[in-house]
Amino acid sequence: MSLIVATRALLQGLRPAVQKQRSQVVRCGSVADFASSRFECSAAVEASSLEAELRERCFPEQAEAVCDALQRRLGLSNAELKRVALATPNVLNCSYEAQVEPSLAALQQRLGLSNAELKKVALATPNVLNCSYEAQVEPSLAALQQRLGLRGAELKKLVLRLPHLASYSSEASVELSLTALQRRLGLSTAELKKVVLGAPSAFSFSYEATLEPMLAATQSRLGLSEAELRKVVVRFPKMLCYSYETNVEPSLTVLKERLGLSEEELKKVILRLPQALSYSYEANIEPSLAALRRRLGLSEAELKKVVLRLSSVLGYSYEGNVEPSLAALQRRLGLSEAELKRIVLRLPTVLGYSYEANLEPKLAFLQEELSLSDATLREKVVSRPVLLGYSLEKRYRPRTSVVSSRRCFAKASRDFAGARVVTRG
Repeated sequence: MSLIVATRALLQGLRPAVQKQRSQVVRCGSVADFASSRFECSAAVEASSLEAELRERCFPEQAEAVCDALQRRLGLSNAELKRVALATPNVLNCSYEAQVEPSLAALQQRLGLSNAELKKVALATPNVLNCSYEAQVEPSLAALQQRLGLRGAELKKLVLRLPHLASYSSEASVELSLTALQRRLGLSTAELKKVVLGAPSAFSFSYEATLEPMLAATQSRLGLSEAELRKVVVRFPKMLCYSYETNVEPSLTVLKERLGLSEEELKKVILRLPQALSYSYEANIEPSLAALRRRLGLSEAELKKVVLRLSSVLGYSYEGNVEPSLAALQRRLGLSEAELKRIVLRLPTVLGYSYEANLEPKLAFLQEELSLSDATLREKVVSRPVLLGYSLEKRYRPRTSVVSSRRCFAKASRDFAGARVVTRG
């Protein structure tokens, strides 16, 4: 009998704890029920993750109100709202009026964001909804703006391209990467700013694990000096976003083999056109080179010569730019295929000139001012292709003006001395 009494007493002593535990289970279960109902969580794991984050701290009524307000404020779809809640469950514990809305309004005003841009930032980095604007977001933005000397529009552009900056601490990972990269390359503040604006996503990477290995491998492969490496990065910041093994090394290898370049020639091409590190050989480089070679009847050696003198030709669209200009120039001057080839080999930069905006105005000016026949104009251009390379506004117009003012233009037009006056360096 005494054993039964003792057992009953023990059970009675435990009952309050059991009741408390049951009440907690009911409360937590209500969070899961809310998540399943509001967000249509199909997997128990999603509802359970919310429960784990919000245990004993979330009331479904409050969470419902926050969700409704967020959805209206940001124009979120149900799927987008679910994404935000799963990424930042604690926002459901916040007072929307006292915490969330003031932070959103302050961020929007600080950066001059449209409603669509504010939504983009919130979806990309939901943590910003759970941050104190005054204590976290504003100090981070102010420090970044001061660090790089950014204008308001540049800061906005940077945050829109890398929204996580709105929730990062400037003293943490981003600042470490900025400092390490600046020290590694000897960048000025202006150069660092240019690199960051050119490749914001690079600064979401670890400097030690990603950026430094990429820089070291590229420098070693091309035999670049510190100054040359800095030049490549400043001119093409996006290289910091590439994998050396997956992107850079294959591009260098295939370019070298295709054109028969020496190591020094390969280095020269990259220094002139760092963007070549990002070009797809199959999709961009080879089709353009093959089309140019066929069009002008170039040998491999002649094609190589053109690329070495005009590395940017690797990035030109043959169909969109090169071929239309060549065809128009050939038609305008009545050039044979051999004459067109001669002009390109002696002045490869002509491949990058717009016919309408550059070549035709020069030809029309020379022909009119010097009273040249079509045949004479063709003869002069074929014998001296460099005539097509001089600036109309900075060279031709001022010098012909001098010739005209000296009343010797008639003589200049007879023997093309005017062209010699115009074109002499």
